[in-house]
Amino acid sequence: MQITEDVRKKVEDGGRVSREEAVELLRDGDFLELGMLADAVRWRLHPESVVTYIIDRNINYTNVCTAQCAFCAFYRDLPSKEGYVLDITPTRIVLWGGPAGLFYGAQTLRQLIGPGGRVACERIIDWPVLPLRGVMLDIARGKVPTMETLYQVVDLMARCKMNMFQLYNEDAFTWQ
Repeated sequence: MQITEDVRKKVEDGGRVSREEAVELLRDGDFLELGMLADAVRWRLHPESVVTYIIDRNINYTNVCTAQCAFCAFYRDLPSKEGYVLDITPTRIVLWGGPAGLFYGAQTLRQLIGPGGRVACERIIDWPVLPLRGVMLDIARGKVPTMETLYQVVDLMARCKMNMFQLYNEDAFTWQ
């Protein structure tokens, strides 16, 4: 549908279209004609030959910011300092978060690596619900672990995104 002469004259004279006219233009208006009218308004408002446009639309269904751009109207940080966003596409892997979040996101990426080093495309937005996630090791019974064993346990816990390690001792031997 062509834009009516009344609407065209209103726009060219610097007037504003009504809500009903705008809906009609959006629904039925000729795209090329609408673009030409918009360009005419641009030249009227900004006659200089250099103009910048933001032609990008960033849809974020999670309401968690991954870009922290200055023009964002919905920005909200992750709910946890340990939270992260891991975005895997066919061409790149992007990991966003604070220092702890980056560490936990890297652990998730390690868990996702399949045979041949392949990783499925997906987007993961994650943060821990519980602030403390850990293991208690009872060193009072059985063989006392070596420092090397304790380091291995800590490394394994890190891979599982645990953040607390407690050694339990019931006076089975004397500390010196």
